[in-house]
Amino acid sequence: MLSAYGGRCAITGCDVLAVLEAAHIVPYRGQWTNKVSNGLLLRADIHTLFDCARIGVDPASLEVLVHPDIADPVYRALHGRVLRIPADKALGPSRRALEMRQEKLGPQIGSWRRDHSGSMLGAKGVSGDD
Repeated sequence: MLSAYGGRCAITGCDVLAVLEAAHIVPYRGQWTNKVSNGLLLRADIHTLFDCARIGVDPASLEVLVHPDIADPVYRALHGRVLRIPADKALGPSRRALEMRQEKLGPQIGSWRRDHSGSMLGAKGVSGDD
């Protein structure tokens, strides 16, 4: 994962190796889920927010979505940022895994789409496989 992402967090770009962790997109369920395309390299605090469903990734646009109840400006600034993906596109996050994660979170993730003025953005469609 470190090699695929160039030693940088996929969301923040942080390159402090001591705080970078491999995060599963779809929870680990054996060999089929233990591959680079089912993971993101994330800074530890971002990994925790991702696991707690307070930060997500839109499967179609790869935009970072921050839950509206996260008020801290450091995290709010990540909302709408496009996910950094590996130079080798084959190692990038599986769109299907991101879709499965979004389906598990349910329809509320659509309500996270707010522009900086606080108004709702239109829902984006889900496209493509890996």
